[in-house]
Amino acid sequence: MSSDGRQYKGAQRTAKTPGHPKVEVVTSPSLEATRELLAYWRSKCPVGGLPGRDEIVPHEIRRLLPHLLIIEPINGGADWVFRLVGTATVFRHGTDATGMRVREVFPSEVADAYIADYQRGVANRAPWIVHGNFVFPGKEHVRFESVGLPILGRDGVTVWLLIGLFYFN
Repeated sequence: MSSDGRQYKGAQRTAKTPGHPKVEVVTSPSLEATRELLAYWRSKCPVGGLPGRDEIVPHEIRRLLPHLLIIEPINGGADWVFRLVGTATVFRHGTDATGMRVREVFPSEVADAYIADYQRGVANRAPWIVHGNFVFPGKEHVRFESVGLPILGRDGVTVWLLIGLFYFN
């Protein structure tokens, strides 16, 4: 069950490749920032629908911006482009992936796992929350909570994702 009562049929995955976090799907957020972003997303959802990309107004969530990513599917969802990567994520990862494709940023196995998650998020049209640890060498201690929120792209049809990536430590 997703954090808003909709069914999310996500698979739990484990790390096999450096940089691929082991994650666990959870039913409710632990961090205040995640709760705040989820509440904001819900406030933008029309009854029975998804909010549009243009309904996500940066100044309304200024405090959360450093932790946000917006990704857009390309090639029918076979790959995704990072349209926005917040500064906190850039700092933690050491690179700015804005404008890059998921398959450019991550090794194949890692990209495949992320893309499968994104595709489930689009298919379910529901938020999901995961907890995990990064497995980048020297960053294994970095524990995170992430929320994936489907939004409609500017065409009003294609489902993009707004992702909040927050850290426990």
